[in-house]
Amino acid sequence: MKVRSAKAKGRGGQKDVAELIKDHLGLGDDHVKSTPSSVTGEDIWFSKFGRATFPFSVEVKRTEKLNIDMAFAQAESNAHGYLPLLVHRKNNTGWKVTLSFVEFLEIIHEMRRLEQMLRDGAYEDV
Repeated sequence: MKVRSAKAKGRGGQKDVAELIKDHLGLGDDHVKSTPSSVTGEDIWFSKFGRATFPFSVEVKRTEKLNIDMAFAQAESNAHGYLPLLVHRKNNTGWKVTLSFVEFLEIIHEMRRLEQMLRDGAYEDV
């Protein structure tokens, strides 16, 4: 694949991921955008509200051969205090996510804590 085609494939992947985040979380273009390829760092830009809704730093990879450790290290280096998230896919497959297992467990723990608070009526505004 030519470099130009590979870069276009990557940009398309970033746009796909940004659209999926917007669609599933009900966020608009003013809260989530694909970062231009000339910008270093995160692949998806979030407003303050978008970041509060989706507290992840997203690295997008659209490639047939992926070194997950290197790609996740890139996500970690761009995270700057947010949870690093690697979103990746090959041709003819769906998007997949790679994140730290400990952080995944912490997310599950927080979800269970909030559910318990709702059941107990201790948090009426959630």
